Amino acid sequence: MKLSVIIPMYNAKSYITHCVEGLLKQTIDDMELIIVDDCSTDGCFVLCEEKYADDSRIVLLRQEQNGGPAKARNAGMKAAKGEYISFVDCDDAILPEAFERLYAVAKETDADVVHTVGCLIPVVEQMPDDLFSVDKADLFTNIQDNEPPKEQHIVSEDMQTRVDEWLEHRYQGNVWGKLFKRSFLEENQITFADLKLSEDQIFCFACLLLAKTYVQVPWCFNIYRIAGESLSRGKKNAAYMAKLLRALLEASGHIKAWMDAVPFFAEHPEYVERIQSYTQGVMEDMYIRPSYTRTSREEMRQDAALHSLWGEFFGDNAPWIEKMFYDLHDAQPEVPDLLGDMNTYEFWKQVREQTDTAFA
Repeated sequence: MKLSVIIPMYNAKSYITHCVEGLLKQTIDDMELIIVDDCSTDGCFVLCEEKYADDSRIVLLRQEQNGGPAKARNAGMKAAKGEYISFVDCDDAILPEAFERLYAVAKETDADVVHTVGCLIPVVEQMPDDLFSVDKADLFTNIQDNEPPKEQHIVSEDMQTRVDEWLEHRYQGNVWGKLFKRSFLEENQITFADLKLSEDQIFCFACLLLAKTYVQVPWCFNIYRIAGESLSRGKKNAAYMAKLLRALLEASGHIKAWMDAVPFFAEHPEYVERIQSYTQGVMEDMYIRPSYTRTSREEMRQDAALHSLWGEFFGDNAPWIEKMFYDLHDAQPEVPDLLGDMNTYEFWKQVREQTDTAFA
């Protein structure tokens, strides 16, 4: 089998059939779709059973416990039979020729990873359930890699070059829009870390470090659904801050583990610190600081779960680390909720008006 497409699903009854029907129209032959339901409560699993149970191209799995997209993707990877694996979010859409073209590149270059550089975002105020119904004139091309290649490009095998370019944000860390050779993932035991944030970035970082042949292509195939009002905007409280800090601290440990597996970092320890600083800085700017400036410091100090987090990770140094965290963040100015803004129609409409690069 050429390709396994893994689709984590949670409460996606409004979107899932549109996503699946679009994937079934892919021009590639010999493909399976693996839908992994993460204990949905809205009836989407039953809907898929009724609609696709007799379709040999579709594998339906259901998690015994809700575990988030990382665990759902790992379950899909265990079941996959394809030579290559790709991941699709259940509320997005993929252009029909996408996988045929990506697979052709993968076979031509014997790539471990094929990496597209961006996505298409519908700039339409009333987001339809079926993204394929959006007119091309309302699709905005969002290039997420810095200095993306203008033609097919095989990334240098030199590790220092790869790491330097990763630090320059030349390789965005979303798992959608990529093909991964299944044997490569299995041989290197690359799976998704059990995290609530950044698990996809860690997965992609490991792939960049370990892939023998890593190929970028200057294409945008994913139609990415704008979430509307960001879910995080309603979670600026101590409990949400505890979740963010745990994710940051655990993510740092997983990134360090992958660096420990690559000899380059033992020879260049300065890069370990640079990478940790970079990844922590991204999470700070996107999550920690926007949440901090909108949460009462008194509430955070009185929250038992947040307070115990410092002791769990820093032991006897916890009181000093906790005080430094509050002092440093109190001294910083309030920052915009960039992640929240990026999930609004108004943000992308303004970006499109400023750049004038609609999808053609």
